[in-house]
Amino acid sequence: MSGPFPISRDVLRHARAYVRVDQVARALPVLEDAIQAFKAPPGPAGESVSRWLVEHAFHEPQEATVRLRLSYGRVTGVYALCAAQITLDTAERAQLGGVRYRTQPAILLAQFARAADAPGIGAELLRHATGTARRARTYVGATALVVDPFDEPTAEMWREHFGFRDSQQRVPGNRSLRRQWVSL
Repeated sequence: MSGPFPISRDVLRHARAYVRVDQVARALPVLEDAIQAFKAPPGPAGESVSRWLVEHAFHEPQEATVRLRLSYGRVTGVYALCAAQITLDTAERAQLGGVRYRTQPAILLAQFARAADAPGIGAELLRHATGTARRARTYVGATALVVDPFDEPTAEMWREHFGFRDSQQRVPGNRSLRRQWVSL
């Protein structure tokens, strides 16, 4: 339920709907309360995403495309995608089919969280984000989906649950962590 199609109040009746936050802001101001009420799982990473959604997701110009997962008008998940790059070593480039250049175009999963009261939707949320990233790569080159983990527990979650691999590239703003990636 995202893309160029107009957003209507009908999405508020669905068990699962994905909408772009910029479309929601214009078409469904009624969701402002639902966005304000969104709470990711407790902890520094979740609190950071919850705060970002309320304070920064609507800013123009958009630095990322933000999507909300709605369930009967409640925000149950959020993710944001933007263009990025990743530096990969020879072995990592071989895993991408032998791509030539050390620096590869990528799609950054800049924000990602499910609601604290919506367990079990993380994999679905990531599948939707990955599908969106794959559609984007038909317009711009990208070989990988990347994340910049918030902290070491978050990095471990990306590795354990979703198969992301650490790269040689450091996370901007946190030299102790590595940018992680999976092939698109």
